[in-house]
Amino acid sequence: MKLDFRKNSITMSISVCKHWVRTQGHCSFGDNCKFGHPVPIPSTPIDQPRPGKRPKIRNRAKAGIFRRWLIDTFGKAILQSGLIEVAGGKGELSFELVNLNGIPCTVIDPRPLDCSRFVNRLLAGYYHKNQGIYHHSTTYLPVFLSYIDNKDVPTEPNVHLPNSLRLFFESPLWENSWDSNESNLSDMYTRSLNIEWTDKGLVDTYETIGIPKEWPNWNTIQQILDNCGIIVGLHPDQAVEAIVDFALARDKPFAVIPCCTYHKQFPGRNWKGKPLKKYNDLCDYLLAKDYRIQQEVLPFEGKNRVLYLQPNMN
Repeated sequence: MKLDFRKNSITMSISVCKHWVRTQGHCSFGDNCKFGHPVPIPSTPIDQPRPGKRPKIRNRAKAGIFRRWLIDTFGKAILQSGLIEVAGGKGELSFELVNLNGIPCTVIDPRPLDCSRFVNRLLAGYYHKNQGIYHHSTTYLPVFLSYIDNKDVPTEPNVHLPNSLRLFFESPLWENSWDSNESNLSDMYTRSLNIEWTDKGLVDTYETIGIPKEWPNWNTIQQILDNCGIIVGLHPDQAVEAIVDFALARDKPFAVIPCCTYHKQFPGRNWKGKPLKKYNDLCDYLLAKDYRIQQEVLPFEGKNRVLYLQPNMN
């Protein structure tokens, strides 16, 4: 896509910034971007799905955008005190925070981490290649530089993986009233090990699997929960309400980007007298839990409303 400018019979063309179009009006380079930022903003393919097909959502850069937003919103001091990411999947967000910012992270998700793709990106310099731009060939504009503390591309021995707890994040894990003996924790681990991710979602395999002896015990898990400085979730699926409830119960700052409502798994959820089935209703339902909860819209496609609570918001 290009824009045409005509002046004195000379035709000039400039390519439209793809980030400006995809995010409908956001670009980290602002006025210094070498591509065009037209208004009104051209429609993006996500607005025009093929008949009978769901819109295609681009997933690239969501973790990076959320990471930079967390740094801007909460500051590195809060994040450095320890971050828990719930339903982190392969672990992309936490991997970036650990290796680009030196922030200690724990991913709580029944699925195993798979950071091989992110490791390859890091070793190839992918995260470091676009730290800023030169404006008029003289002034350096550090657009992304301030979001990377480890400025040099690391060698393989210096690549670190986030901590991982292969558990469902549910109230029995953190409510004080729960009987915290090792047999109950063993049942929770077994349930997590029996889950597989398929194209139909999480499926129980009902297999008998031994629990590794090195996995954290109950006291270690409680220390991680008690000592974390913030808890977050990027499209944490069924765990989104548990994140908010945990943070409010323990007086912790949080940030969640809700996605699906999973209304069949939560038939008791209601909003304004009706079953909670819509995305915006889910966000409003979570916002209503505490007057201190704030919200913003992040510049990426798809579900992009972030709900968050700052520390010491009274």
